[in-house]
Amino acid sequence: MSTTTATTTYETSPAWRKQMTFLPAELHLTADTMPSESTWTYKGHAVHVDSCGDPASSPVTLVMLH
Repeated sequence: MSTTTATTTYETSPAWRKQMTFLPAELHLTADTMPSESTWTYKGHAVHVDSCGDPASSPVTLVMLH
């Protein structure tokens, strides 16, 4: 498994900012809550991966596909 830095990110795409307008202010992404992003190459496909928090200190892992 190899990972690289995502080419389309929250920083470079305005679409997620538009989506934030539909959420309450306390759920908006900020510099402190922004996920880290990478791209996982799996069987020739680029999979965008967002990671939030510190996986080493979390008792659970959530994987969401959409």
